Amino acid sequence: MKKLILLIMLLWGPPLWAQEVIIRALADGAIVRQAAKVGQKVHKGALLVVIDPASWQAKVVEAKALVEQAQLKLQDAELDLREKQDLYDRTVLAKRELQRMQTRHELARQALKAAEARLQALRALERYYRIRAPYGAKVVRVYAPLGSTVYRGMALIGLEKTE
Repeated sequence: MKKLILLIMLLWGPPLWAQEVIIRALADGAIVRQAAKVGQKVHKGALLVVIDPASWQAKVVEAKALVEQAQLKLQDAELDLREKQDLYDRTVLAKRELQRMQTRHELARQALKAAEARLQALRALERYYRIRAPYGAKVVRVYAPLGSTVYRGMALIGLEKTE
């Protein structure tokens, strides 16, 4: 039996499942563009599939709004801090009130940093919606056709490395 299997592999090469690499979805959504067809050769970086980025885009818009809100709150805290510092310098304001304002200012500054970090992280996720070929390959199978809904981890395309 072993000799027969070796003879078959020598004649026809390794089985397809041994050569196929499955590209999986990293985001949820509907497939809105199927750029690669079965049998097509693709080069490294070629667009294979586009998953509808609507939910991601909505999160980016929300994150931008949160950054703008945080910037306004920080500006407001800076103005209040300057006023409180001026009153404190004229001995009209207690030191504890100035410290509260300094704390509010620092909290506003930290909130802005957090909002900017969230926006940056969301922008990095864009590549999850535009799936590209990791290397030169031949498309051997399309698991999720145009219009189908995919979830993280689902198979999208099978590739056979050519490079």
